Amino acid sequence: MVAYNSLPPSDPTLYWIRFSQIQTEHVMLIQHTQREMTLGKKKLGVKVNIEVDMVRKYLEKSVTAVLEGEGESSLRAMVEKVVEEVLIEKGLVD
Repeated sequence: MVAYNSLPPSDPTLYWIRFSQIQTEHVMLIQHTQREMTLGKKKLGVKVNIEVDMVRKYLEKSVTAVLEGEGESSLRAMVEKVVEEVLIEKGLVD
């Protein structure tokens, strides 16, 4: 059972975007969810309880680390590996 102003955490059609620079959060819903769930019928500015899962928290933490430079070396290593593999496949390097 879902509370009046909440969404089930397993809803795959909910996309959560956080704009930390402007301290605001937005939710985008696909058309089907807008038709089938009460959230699409809410007026602008109404507060609702939205439960999010651990995957979103993990992704936010990972992306933040890369953007703030903490994960840069591992990201750079992955990109270099992919570029090297492509160059080898194309016969451009030994």
